[in-house]
Amino acid sequence: MNENSGLFNWNVFDDIPSDKFIYIRWIGNTCDSLVREIDDKEQVIHPITFFIGSNEPANRIRIHNFVRENPLYYKKTLEKIIHTDIKGFIFTFDWYFVFRDIVEIANAKGISTILIPHEGVFSSEEQYYKDREYGYNFPICKFCLLWGELQRKIFIRRGHAGIGLMLVGAPKFEKIFKLQLDKKVSKENSYLLVLQNMDCQILQKEAVEFQNKLIQFMCFYTIAQNKRLVIRNPPNNINMIPNSIKKDYIDINECISDFDGDNAIDAIMASSVVISINSTMLLEAKLCKKIAISVTNENIDNIWSDYDIETVFTLSELETRLNSIDKVYVEHSSISELLKIDFGLNFESPRASIRKFLIGMLNDTHSNYDY
Repeated sequence: MNENSGLFNWNVFDDIPSDKFIYIRWIGNTCDSLVREIDDKEQVIHPITFFIGSNEPANRIRIHNFVRENPLYYKKTLEKIIHTDIKGFIFTFDWYFVFRDIVEIANAKGISTILIPHEGVFSSEEQYYKDREYGYNFPICKFCLLWGELQRKIFIRRGHAGIGLMLVGAPKFEKIFKLQLDKKVSKENSYLLVLQNMDCQILQKEAVEFQNKLIQFMCFYTIAQNKRLVIRNPPNNINMIPNSIKKDYIDINECISDFDGDNAIDAIMASSVVISINSTMLLEAKLCKKIAISVTNENIDNIWSDYDIETVFTLSELETRLNSIDKVYVEHSSISELLKIDFGLNFESPRASIRKFLIGMLNDTHSNYDY
C-alpha cells in the first residue's frame, strides 16, 4: 500500500473550518467548476484536496484501483479521519463507490451530506447516474438539490424514498440566461464538434467507433467546404481524438483546431453550429440560440429527439443538413415546456437558491424548507 500513499491526503481533515461545508475536489472542469460557480468566494463551501492529482485521468484510475483492491483499509481509515466536527459535505455525485463510502460514513456519524449534481441525463434514463461495477443507481445524500423533474422521477423509480429531494434548477445553464446573446446571422458557418467518453453507453466500443467516424467526417467536410471546425474533448481531460485523425487532418489544416479552454459556453458562443452525439452541450447550444444537431444511430442511447433537439441518424443525413444551413439564429421559444420541467430550466436563479439553502443549513434553519 505504500506505493499508493501519494494518492490520498489522509491528514486533510485535521484542520478544516467547522462553519462551512466541505467539498472534496475531483475533476476541475466539471465537479469543481460547478462548486466554484455556486460559491466562488468560498463563503459557505470549503474545498479540500483529499484525492491527490485527481484532475489527471491516470491518477483517477490509480485511486479507483486502490479503493477497489483495499476496500476495508479505505473504509476504516475514512472512519478514523472523518470526525463529527465537520458541519457537512457537498458532493456533485455519490453513485461512484469511491465517494459512496464517504457519504455512508458521514451519514452514519450524523454529518450532513448534500448532493448538487454536476450533470443531467444525456444518453438515456436507464444509463444515468449508475455505477456499473457496484450497481449504485440513486443518491444516498440526505439532501439532493436536483435540476428538475426528470432526475427526481428517475431516483424515486429506482427506490429512493423521495425525502430530501428538492428541485432548484440547473446551475449549469444559469450563465446562459444571463448572457446578452447576439441574434445576428453569421454569414459563414463555423462548427463545434463536442466529443464524449461514451462510457455511459451499453455498446461503448461501437459508440466510440461511431464517434470516430463522425470526427473524420466533420474534418473532411469542413476542409472541403473551407469552413472552421473546433473539436472539444470531454471536460475530464481524456483525449477522444484518434492519433491517426489528428495526424491526417488536425495537425495539417489551419481551419481545424481543438478547443483548449474549459468554458463550454465560450466554445458554443464562438460557433454557429454545435454537433455532438448526445452531450448536454446540445441543450446549452439551443439555449444560446445556436443550431444544435445530435448525430446518433440505432446502437446509441439518446434522449434528445424527445426534447426537440434536431437529430440525424446517419452521416449522410448530417451532410444534407449541413448543406442546407442558411441561418444560425433559433428562436428561444422553441424550448418545450417538457424540456423546461425535466431539466429545471424554469427556475430563475438556481445558484442563489442553492446558496440560500446552504446558509440555512449552516444556521440550522433548514427546517423551514419544504422537501
